[in-house]
Amino acid sequence: MRRSQTPGQVPRGARHIVRGAIRGSELLDRRLEKRKNRLAEAILHREEWLSKWKAGAHIIGYANIGQICFRWTGEEKEVFQRLWWWRPGDTECPTVATEYQETLELPEAGEAPKLP
Repeated sequence: MRRSQTPGQVPRGARHIVRGAIRGSELLDRRLEKRKNRLAEAILHREEWLSKWKAGAHIIGYANIGQICFRWTGEEKEVFQRLWWWRPGDTECPTVATEYQETLELPEAGEAPKLP
């Protein structure tokens, strides 16, 4: 035998569903708020973080050219990586922005790699 519902009465079990939906939306709202705060922090502190990492506004956003060179003789086996940067006001003379050099000689057996 079925019970009849009066008009305006919430169906049985609906309150549980509604409470679960509210809790889920509150959880989602908190997670979105955390991500929004992280994004705002990243936007507001961008320059500070870039200067801390020695990256910077001087290089980001301009055309650069990377160069890889090898020095391979009987005595030396080395590789160089250079990043050339053209300053906006001086397009005739590129500047070496970074240069990394590493040997390609095999280490002795049991030798640990060098730390940077």
